[in-house]
Amino acid sequence: NFTISTEKFSMVDIKQKISSQVSVLLGPIESDTADKIADSLVREATHISGLSVVKATGPMKFVREFIANIMARKLLVRQKDCFCDEIIALDAFSHWFKDADDGMRPDLIRLRARIVDGYFNIDVQVIECKLAQQSEQHLETARQQIENGLKELIPRFRPHEVNRPPGIKGAPDERYWWMQMHRLIASKGTTTMADYKDTLMALERLSEGYFNISWQAAVLAFWTDLETDSFNSNSEWNYGMEGQEMDISVASGGKHFIRKACLENAGGKIFSSDRKIEFQSYKNHVIKKDDGVEQETGVKPAGKAETVEMDNEILISGEMVGQSEKTTGFKSLPPRILLGRAIGTNREVFWEFGHPDLANRHLLVFGASGTGKTYTIQALLCELARHGQNSLIVDYTNGFTTNQLESPVVHYLHPEQHVIRLEPLAINPFRQQCEVIDDIDLPEDPANTAQRVSGVFAEVYQLGDQQKSALYNAIRQGVSQESLDFNLVSLTKILENMSGSGGPAAGPAASVLTKIQPFIDMNPFGREDPESWEKIYNDQNSQSHIIQLAGFMKDTARLITEFSLIDLYWYYRATGNKDDAKVIVLDEIQNLDHRLDSPLGQFLTEGRKFGISLILATQTLSNLNKDERDRLFQASHKLFFKPADTEIKSFAGILADATGENQEDWVTRLSLLKRGECYSLGCALNAKTGNLDVNKWFKIRVTEIEKRIPGGS
Repeated sequence: NFTISTEKFSMVDIKQKISSQVSVLLGPIESDTADKIADSLVREATHISGLSVVKATGPMKFVREFIANIMARKLLVRQKDCFCDEIIALDAFSHWFKDADDGMRPDLIRLRARIVDGYFNIDVQVIECKLAQQSEQHLETARQQIENGLKELIPRFRPHEVNRPPGIKGAPDERYWWMQMHRLIASKGTTTMADYKDTLMALERLSEGYFNISWQAAVLAFWTDLETDSFNSNSEWNYGMEGQEMDISVASGGKHFIRKACLENAGGKIFSSDRKIEFQSYKNHVIKKDDGVEQETGVKPAGKAETVEMDNEILISGEMVGQSEKTTGFKSLPPRILLGRAIGTNREVFWEFGHPDLANRHLLVFGASGTGKTYTIQALLCELARHGQNSLIVDYTNGFTTNQLESPVVHYLHPEQHVIRLEPLAINPFRQQCEVIDDIDLPEDPANTAQRVSGVFAEVYQLGDQQKSALYNAIRQGVSQESLDFNLVSLTKILENMSGSGGPAAGPAASVLTKIQPFIDMNPFGREDPESWEKIYNDQNSQSHIIQLAGFMKDTARLITEFSLIDLYWYYRATGNKDDAKVIVLDEIQNLDHRLDSPLGQFLTEGRKFGISLILATQTLSNLNKDERDRLFQASHKLFFKPADTEIKSFAGILADATGENQEDWVTRLSLLKRGECYSLGCALNAKTGNLDVNKWFKIRVTEIEKRIPGGS
């Protein structure tokens, strides 16, 4: 469905179709009057997030829903003294109600947020809309939809409450729901430059569950068989939760009231009662400022700042402007990432990063050395950072050292180099990972851990069966005896004991130790920090972190990379979610393990479920088998720079299969590419439908880094 809040386009045809439907529903009325009503409705639709206009041109059921939803926005006048006052169509959030009885849910929520004393006060109004002939059955159905909505939403959006001090855990997924609320409010809010820092503080508190929230609910009904322009509201039902009660209002009017509201701006009160269900957060919450000093600051209500020029207003969303684009660090998902402009048409071409229909957020970059791959990756990281999205680069090719990065990238991203030769990586490769199935923790036993770790060593060092068996037994013994204290030094001792004890395992143990001793001597792993990955992705000072493996031999660098990816995989498999992207950059991926059970294989096939977004680059595919190539090609977007002569037919074949065009034509096209030019192949947003068109290709010139950075040329 086309969502009008995301794209501007000519609405003439849609208005005409809605006008004809209005004539049927509200008639008899003159065509000019119907046109004016339709125009008013469509204009108001821009103020409801996620509302589909195109559906209103379909069956009568959708037209009724559309008109009734718009009337809710007309009657609930936007309050300018709020940080945000938004009505949200719940069609886009049906997954919130997967546990609701019969799948029934309300149509809308109104989200109104103010900043008071440094915290958000959030008013949520749950609304079900009806446009039909007058019927008690319609009202009873609406009541059930409202109550289902309240039953699902209120417990999920509970703050960190007064009677539960920090440190006492609530629901296991409470942080997920706090971030859902944070994204809704941050993406719709506005503030002034004067209140900007205070707003950031309140938003940070919101993401940690420190906010106050109240709930109201109402049914809004317009009866098409009621020939009046009257409108009234009454408290019809009572709803209770945890000792609190509120009224559910029913506001209703005749069909002529719709005409009156659209043409004469007539108003009416939907909520007849002030009784609410309310929850307050634990107020004595302290947040550390950047200087490390703990402060509890009073924050002015968002609406009380002096009126300023539009130039000083900041839109808190994925589309940041001015210097705010760089400094917010908000976690709202970037909507789309600019790749470049189509050569010949000058059309902007995007990676549709945040579109809900995108199969995954993986991007492949193909091409020979010197064609612009690394420059493009740096440009994309700047674009992601502009939307508040941090990134992690695992650099085992020395391609992302500070000297190799473009100067504007260094100044904009402030990338932090984690030089593993100087600062061992804070992970434990022998950790017994834990899988969660149906809320049941299933930790690895020592045999599983030993099999996984020995498999990584065997893949990198091409160990034989007896060598792998000896390594497996040594790791299993060490994990069983020492658990989290087991490390590479302990492994060395066990292998030495095995090799000195005689017997059939002595020889393989000795040969394994000979192979892996140089890796152990480099001391690549330090004291484990379970939160190290989150610190990287939440860092507001450095928006790109680089695990720098310069100075290591090829095999050692690859081992560190594989173990890093394994740790990342298990951490975000347990804690990640699809709406909180974690961008990982890997170059020269042909050198990594591509098997299905490898971390890269798992990221490609199921990483989207827990937020993983890969940006992968390679010069060749010749060393990958068919299954590994097929897995790689599942990435939703691909960029093809000019390949080496030995690879050009292979890349042309990929493009021919995807586009249905002749392979020889693609050979010619690829061979004529210049530096900085590439073919973009992936999903493109269809402006008419709002859907994604797959396998759309464009010849593009990558937009320069300077043009992506606020204040750049």
